[in-house]
Amino acid sequence: MFFASLMLTTVTFISCSDDDENDPQVEQSANLEAMKTSIAECNTALNENFNASNFTSFNKVLDRLLSLSLFDDDNLQKIHQNANARMASTLLVLDDVDLESLEDEDYYDMILSAKVAGYKYLVTFRFDHLHFSYNTATEDWDIDSEYDGGVLIEFPDEDGVQCTVEFTNKSDYFEYPQELMMPQVLTPSSNSTALVLEMCELYDVVAKRGNEIVLSGDAKNWATDSEGEGYSDVNLSIGDFDLEYDLKDHQAEGYYDIDVVISKDGKKLISLNMSHDYTQYDDFIFPRISTWNFFDKIKIEGVHSDAIQESQLMIAAAKATDETEINGYLSKLNELQKLTVYYGSGMNKTANMKWGSGKILTNKYDVIPLVQLENGGDYISIIHELRLDDISGALTFINSFNSNVLTSLLNLFVRQDEWISEQQ
Repeated sequence: MFFASLMLTTVTFISCSDDDENDPQVEQSANLEAMKTSIAECNTALNENFNASNFTSFNKVLDRLLSLSLFDDDNLQKIHQNANARMASTLLVLDDVDLESLEDEDYYDMILSAKVAGYKYLVTFRFDHLHFSYNTATEDWDIDSEYDGGVLIEFPDEDGVQCTVEFTNKSDYFEYPQELMMPQVLTPSSNSTALVLEMCELYDVVAKRGNEIVLSGDAKNWATDSEGEGYSDVNLSIGDFDLEYDLKDHQAEGYYDIDVVISKDGKKLISLNMSHDYTQYDDFIFPRISTWNFFDKIKIEGVHSDAIQESQLMIAAAKATDETEINGYLSKLNELQKLTVYYGSGMNKTANMKWGSGKILTNKYDVIPLVQLENGGDYISIIHELRLDDISGALTFINSFNSNVLTSLLNLFVRQDEWISEQQ
């Protein structure tokens, strides 16, 4: 919702006389108009670059795949049963493992994480030789090991068009990717055995709807560069757009960076950088600093003291409908983060930001951003300062990815966040 809010509307310029330049009200008005100008420029950039039709086929594939719940508990149990023979030789009794004797740091972390989580056994499953096929007659997934050289997922979309998502191995080396080293991700609920994935170091990724390629690219999992630092790279193309995900480890300095960039024709449109401190659970993501940049028109920097709790409070506030309840969550959230907005010509102005509640287009209370402009004063709802007839760019962007897709993707992380929080 905040991204939509920031992307809304257009603006008029206000000129001030020399006599008025020190008047707080005049300065407040000028700063407000400068922020509205920056938002308007973002809105223009959205209109120029994003159109719902660019993502129609991609949405149909992703939305359908998520709605079919490929990785729900029943299917995870099927994966477990299907792979019993392959995993038998990897079975570990965790109480028998001497952590001090383990030389591989990633392997040590994985075993420790499983022990901390209370698991008694651990098996390793290689994400390879897997074929997932959705059976429309039984309305269930069939899973076998007949696909050679990676992973193939086949299913029909809502229109009956056959879709495929294929991960083709491009390396003989398999790794425990940092993002999947939380053992519960693939754990059958009926026993105390942690099931951990091994991923190929490099995959080619292709998603098709019929004969149309809707996504293509490659994914490199936790590798090591020439300086001995770990990194992960994902480079995907969706139509005319490129999505880059880069994780760079700076373990000696006690942190690592994640960069996500959406670009078109080599030009960065939207970017996110997150700097993470290592914790006692080295493989879990705890952002310390985050920076969003929208078209080099608006930048938002955040300093986070407890990213997991922040995420849970935001989700709870978004689900709540009572204004008092929403504000209760947001009050706690605002205490955990400091947000600064950069705007104006060359992003040379700053504003403090926090979260509040308000009504936008309906009678329902929503989470909205509040800003305190450069000269101080009260926090205001920038969204209510904007004209509703100028929100087309933001709505186009939001509508390009329907709510089922966004909700399903969010829930993948919510399960992990809840589990991590229980360990604190």
